[in-house]
Parts: sequence; C-alpha cells; structure tokens
Amino acid sequence: MATAKWNKKRGLWIVQGQQNGIKKTFYSSTPGARGRREVMDEYDDWLEFGGVKNITVEACGALYL
Repeated sequence: MATAKWNKKRGLWIVQGQQNGIKKTFYSSTPGARGRREVMDEYDDWLEFGGVKNITVEACGALYL
C-alpha cells in the first residue's frame, strides 16, 4: 500500500503505485487532508477497479457475488 507524500516544491500530493506491472502516479494540488484523501481515493479506486469509473451492472454484480 502506497502513501501520499506532499511535494513542497510543486505543491502537490503525490502517490505512486504499481499493479500487474503497470506503474501509475496520482496527483492532487488541493492542500491539507482533503487533498491527501482525494489522491488516496483515486489510487484506491485504481487498485480495486483498474481505473474503470463506469462499471456495468453485470460487472458490479460479479464483484459482490
């Protein structure tokens, strides 16, 4: 599990992660805990759903069964 780090020079929250050999970096320029939460939520969604935001009902049902 990756953690968000604040980059003072760029003024961004940054999370770097890897899944199935694919590396991805997530950014948020929102300061404070809200920005950290935003970037971690995007990272968690990517890990769980592979970056798919629009999921079909059929695929959603398969996740919960």
